[in-house]
Amino acid sequence: MLLQYVWKTVYAKNLTLIDHSIVPGDAVYYMAKQRLSEWRSGFGSAAIMMITSLMAADPLYESEDNRVGFADFWLADNKFLFGDVDSDNKKEWSGMWQSTFILQTFAAHLNYTQGRVPVPELNSKEPVLQTALSLSAAAVKHALVLLANKEMTFEIKTTTSKGKKKPSRKGKASAAETKWITVISENETFSEPLWGYDT
Repeated sequence: MLLQYVWKTVYAKNLTLIDHSIVPGDAVYYMAKQRLSEWRSGFGSAAIMMITSLMAADPLYESEDNRVGFADFWLADNKFLFGDVDSDNKKEWSGMWQSTFILQTFAAHLNYTQGRVPVPELNSKEPVLQTALSLSAAAVKHALVLLANKEMTFEIKTTTSKGKKKPSRKGKASAAETKWITVISENETFSEPLWGYDT
């Protein structure tokens, strides 16, 4: 039913040409659902890119054991949800839903949906944003679990480019650039049976 509302709203200008009742399994159903799938998978991509950037920014995380330790720390008691976890007493943690992990992933949703057509039948913006916030949290947890279980690893490639000048020397020299490529286990998916409860 929700896909029917979306279809009618998005294609309202040409409704006389594209008036269609969406039936699960037909071509229009899959076309309408495709955008939803792209939106949902965007959360996972944003969380993985954010974790990859954090790992690449600190030489400490070139070690797989240190990456696993990082993930284990943030997964313990769902620390990744909070903005401030400095206290040893979790009752003193603050900033629920305000961690950098959640906010950066949620920002990807806001960026993706900016300027999109509103669908009045989906009620107010509040439930939609709550859903997006929940999906952000689930995506971050999923990325951290992948890291903790060594199912998300990284290929670290160093490339050398000639002709870049170093500040302290005259003439041409070589400069090294490091590129992190994320590798995720083929057996791990962000599926409903595995992640429905957390979502």
